[in-house]
Amino acid sequence: LRKGYGLGAMAMAGGGFSRPVYCCAWPTGEVGAMGLEGAVRLGYRDQLSEIAD
Repeated sequence: LRKGYGLGAMAMAGGGFSRPVYCCAWPTGEVGAMGLEGAVRLGYRDQLSEIAD
């Protein structure tokens, strides 16, 4: 595993990280709940929608 975010990472881990059977990643691997850009867009969507281009 090199990069895994959100539900895709959970699917690759067999449905969750709470009790994984086996999970292997490169030393530079990244695993997270969601990608940073997507999380910012979701968390600040009201403020971002108010910005005029």
